[in-house]
Amino acid sequence: MDHDTKSNLLLKQEGVSEELLAGPRDEMISPFDEVIGYLEDIIMSNEFQEIQEQFLENNCYAFEDSDENKLCYTSIHDEYVDTVEKFLEEQLRCQIPSFNMEDFLNRMSENKGDLDGEIFEMLYTFTDFVSFKEMMLDYKKACLLRISNALATVWLMSTAFVRFRLQEDELIMVAMLSTSSIRQAYCCTLPHSFLFLLWG
Repeated sequence: MDHDTKSNLLLKQEGVSEELLAGPRDEMISPFDEVIGYLEDIIMSNEFQEIQEQFLENNCYAFEDSDENKLCYTSIHDEYVDTVEKFLEEQLRCQIPSFNMEDFLNRMSENKGDLDGEIFEMLYTFTDFVSFKEMMLDYKKACLLRISNALATVWLMSTAFVRFRLQEDELIMVAMLSTSSIRQAYCCTLPHSFLFLLWG
C-alpha cells in the first residue's frame, strides 16, 4: 500500500469528508498533508508555543535520566495530554469539525515506521511515553545549560575589580574584568544619588 493510499484511509477513519478525498490528483492536496499543514500552523503559533513551553518548564525537573520511571511521570504525562493534545484537537476541529485526535494518533502510531519528521516526533509524545520522557529530559538539559551559562557570567563579574571616579556631575564606574584569558572594560555613568562601592 503506497503512502497516498495509507493517508486517504487514515483520514477517512478520522471523519474527513469524501469531497476532500475525491477529485483529480493534481487538483488537490493530500488529505493527510492538509491535516499536517493545519498542525504545523497551530504548532508554530505563539499560543501553542506558550502553552507547551510553560508546561515543559514547570515539569521537566521532575525527570531523571535513568531507566527507573517514577510514579509522578505518569500523572505528568496525563496532564500533558490533557493540556497540549486537547488544545491541538480543539484547534483542528475548527478546520475539520469531525476530527478526532485520539483516533488519528492511534492510526498514526500503526504507521509509525512510514512517518518521519519533527512534527511526528512531537505527536508521538502523546501516545509514546518514551518519546515524552526524552522530550522532557532534552528540555531539562537545555534549561540547565542556560542556568550554567548565567552562573558563569555572574562568577566572572564577581571577580571584577571596580573603581569609581568623579567627573563633573556624574559618577563614572569602570569595571575591569581580571582573569587569565579575559580583560574587558565596562563603563557606565551614574548620578550622584547612586554613590556606592562595589568590590569583587
